[in-house]
Amino acid sequence: MTGDLTRLAWHIGNRHMPCQIEADRLLIQRDHVMRDMLQKLGATLREVSEPFTPEGGAYGHGRTHAHAH
Repeated sequence: MTGDLTRLAWHIGNRHMPCQIEADRLLIQRDHVMRDMLQKLGATLREVSEPFTPEGGAYGHGRTHAHAH
């Protein structure tokens, strides 16, 4: 995924989507809605099959997506 990574990361986080943040790319799980949104924001996407270790939560809840609202 190329483009403005900071801006793309904000949009991913705003939707509470787990994201692995690297220096030159962001990794997310496959999701057709996110794919469409990111493409509309100008991202270049490609599918990969590799280990996924998303960033942990701000409050130390580990690397999970489950949380209460």
